[in-house]
Amino acid sequence: MGLKIDPFFVGNGLEQVKRFFASLRMTIMNIFGFLKEVKGELVKVAWPSREQTIRYTILVIIVAATVGLFLGGLDYILTAITAFFLNK
Repeated sequence: MGLKIDPFFVGNGLEQVKRFFASLRMTIMNIFGFLKEVKGELVKVAWPSREQTIRYTILVIIVAATVGLFLGGLDYILTAITAFFLNK
């Protein structure tokens, strides 16, 4: 088998340090480039108005409550039917 040496770490100490900092610099540049792109994309977003946000929030609450009541009622009915048949 033998020991495999990563080529990144081959060379004298100064070369290793230079490669490390070059790699670190590229990583930092990539991070800042990504964040710059994110900022550019967020500028393009069509954000809803305050009125739209309130309207959609109320709609979500109403739909969630309706679905919850429906599922709760269905659960109650099915539980009652199951209890009826099990107690017979």
